[in-house]
Amino acid sequence: MMDNYLNYFENKSFVHWVWEPDEQSQQYWDDYLKTHPEERQAIEAARLVLSQLKSSGKPVEQEELNTLLPGIYTKINQGRRAPKLRRIALNTLKYAAVAVLFFATGIGFMEVKYQDTLRELSAQMANVSVFNGRHARLILSDGNSIVLRDKQSNIQYRENGTIIINHTDTISVPSHLSKAGLNQLIVPYGKNSSLTLPDGTVAYINAGSRLLFPQAFEGKNREVFLVGEGYFEVRHNPKRPFLVKTSDIHVEAVGTTFNVSAYPSDTKIEVVLVEGKVHVAENSFKLLKNKQTMHPNDILCFDKENADIDLKQVKVENYTSWHDGFLNFESVELHKVMEKLERYYDIQVSYTNPSLEMKKITGKLALRQNQDDVLRVLASTTTVQIQKTEENNYIIK
Repeated sequence: MMDNYLNYFENKSFVHWVWEPDEQSQQYWDDYLKTHPEERQAIEAARLVLSQLKSSGKPVEQEELNTLLPGIYTKINQGRRAPKLRRIALNTLKYAAVAVLFFATGIGFMEVKYQDTLRELSAQMANVSVFNGRHARLILSDGNSIVLRDKQSNIQYRENGTIIINHTDTISVPSHLSKAGLNQLIVPYGKNSSLTLPDGTVAYINAGSRLLFPQAFEGKNREVFLVGEGYFEVRHNPKRPFLVKTSDIHVEAVGTTFNVSAYPSDTKIEVVLVEGKVHVAENSFKLLKNKQTMHPNDILCFDKENADIDLKQVKVENYTSWHDGFLNFESVELHKVMEKLERYYDIQVSYTNPSLEMKKITGKLALRQNQDDVLRVLASTTTVQIQKTEENNYIIK
């Protein structure tokens, strides 16, 4: 019996059936329900959540969710069927609805005590413009937001329930907050942050990224949800694997160091293993579809369009040095380097000639320098000119 609700949201066939139904998908799922009647209640619940979460193309507002989710629970408990569905872009699912039930693994979905968690996560993930803010933010499970004003912030969760910000400020988490409640670290473009999780694992979160994690890890796994890029130094615990889940794949480790790059705008998700061993699997109807085992110096590239997986050996520092404040690149196309700099410094770059984007370059940049100095160094190592046109806009010619 498939009692993990997240599995439904990771199944492309299920998503197509709910959001863009046709005769073929309807026939498949009708037959599936006949042969798997024990899953009917779970499937109806998943359909209801998907259909209720969609909107006419604008983000779901907190007030709307406050009204929406209790109704979903009521309908689930009454055993009603999902309402007629409207066509909507699948991208909304990828970073909203998938995450809604991310932490439902092992949790009784219809228990009211998890209602606030679902509401909070839905609202947070629905806002696609969170990376355009000036400062990083830590959002606690009760909705309180802590502004992190430094370009590079440091957050430490302690076992006694306190949170240390930038090694100086101490925040006491109210005792009434559930340990299963979700916290979220949002790192906008131009910022980066390091986070010590409740189990001692250290996560370095790159610009334009967000990480969702519980107040305390409970259950058999330690699970987080990543949008963007993160470098993880996992605290060893063979009895409780550490899982980094993204829109398309998840990475399972016991105690190891690895980098995950899963930006929504990128066509591929990359996992680079520094030390230890990890398992990577595609999110699907079967939890461990196309499971791959990685060893040190491996990079796994997952193509989000066709689900192809490429596994090979690389020089890992070219993919992980950002968390140490450097950017290494060897014979890399200029546009790929500039994409990283655009995120890191929150700048915009254009080209006078598209052929310039494909120019191969090699070098090392110190990211802790200001953007003008870094771009000046970059230009000196190539045959291109980089001209500043506005405060954060540049043109390459």
